Amino acid sequence: MTVPTNTIQAVARVGVREDLADKIYELFPDEAPFTKMIGRGSASSTYTEWQIDSLTAASATNAAIQGDDTPNTSRAATTRVGTYTQISTKVVGVSTTVEAVSMAGRKSELARELMKSGRELNTDIEMRASGNYASVAPAAGVAGLTAGALAWLTSNVSRGSSGANGGYSAGIVAAATNSIKVSPAAAAARQTESTNWRVSATLILKKPDQEWPAPSPKALHCAEPSPPNHP
Repeated sequence: MTVPTNTIQAVARVGVREDLADKIYELFPDEAPFTKMIGRGSASSTYTEWQIDSLTAASATNAAIQGDDTPNTSRAATTRVGTYTQISTKVVGVSTTVEAVSMAGRKSELARELMKSGRELNTDIEMRASGNYASVAPAAGVAGLTAGALAWLTSNVSRGSSGANGGYSAGIVAAATNSIKVSPAAAAARQTESTNWRVSATLILKKPDQEWPAPSPKALHCAEPSPPNHP
């Protein structure tokens, strides 16, 4: 229809106030279940060490004859391991003018950005701590890197026929390599193809029992390995 002549419309007027909600809706994927479960500690050096120990396998036939002499059993010593610390940073720069002006949804831009940076650091730490990452010794011009949990695993794992464990050795934790099934197109694009490793329900269901044979584990970590030669 035709708008009558000289009809005043909002689209052409000066001074129409904006309708901006005084709230910021946050969609932050910042859950960090792994680091929450393992807890936190402190380190007094760039290389931190600890000892690990394990129990012998449970035996249902552990029985002794009455009155028999009992020889000493072999008891394994503890194992000393360690990893390097890693410095993670988020730098926030806010001008005094931004802090002085009126902002929608927050009173302080600095406080808001510091809050976001803290939550981002938590997710950075979660990704590193729960992943398959090797440790790196710090040096002049080289940032120290801490090892991820999946890099430590060297037993009761399924890596495919061409995969290899990482693990701790001589002060360094190496990352594991996993062989997985890739599509022909992906293999051609990467100029190589790893030996096929088919993930099945049987494989997934049997691993927790192999990894933790006695009472049920508190958590099960499922991760997707990166394809070989993937950027």
